[in-house]
Amino acid sequence: FTHGNGPVGRCSASSVASEMGDLVLTAGHCLKLGLYSKNVAFVPGYYDGFAPYGQFVATSFSVSDDWAKNENPNFDVGFVKVREAKEPKTLAQAVGSQGIAFNQERGQFMYSFGYPSAAQYTGNELDYCSGKVFNDTIVPEKTTQGMSCNMTFGASGGPWYLNFNEETGTGITNSLTSYGYRDYSGTMYGPYFGEEIK
Repeated sequence: FTHGNGPVGRCSASSVASEMGDLVLTAGHCLKLGLYSKNVAFVPGYYDGFAPYGQFVATSFSVSDDWAKNENPNFDVGFVKVREAKEPKTLAQAVGSQGIAFNQERGQFMYSFGYPSAAQYTGNELDYCSGKVFNDTIVPEKTTQGMSCNMTFGASGGPWYLNFNEETGTGITNSLTSYGYRDYSGTMYGPYFGEEIK
């Protein structure tokens, strides 16, 4: 995506189940950070410069009301409707989609995925972390959940899955990478998917 007159930005994202098979989930701040983003596109399965499934361009997108109004990290969520740039194929037809769940029990074991691009990472390949999530206790008014993980900038918007199966690559989307604290590296946080996100 592009943001204002700045350079091209990059976040992580995922295909999620929808009636039309054309929905992408990412962080709200990837779509709006002061200004709304432009030229938004999704490149599933990206690896080291290659786009094996093509590029899906955004036809529209939205962020949660609380992110749009206040940029509240508790609701740092956005959804993008996409279409394939060259072929009349839906995203779900091309790559499948993961289920999404809301109001689930906190503190469960989850997997997170993303394309970190700072420090020891290049942003050219998918990385992941896994572990039991925990509430953000640093800022008590936040309802977000944390995970021990060293992923860096670029991983924002990457999905967090419940019940992830390493053999089939399937799981239930239940959060995404949103932020971290500078003095607490090694932990990243994501919004709890409650009624507002639903």
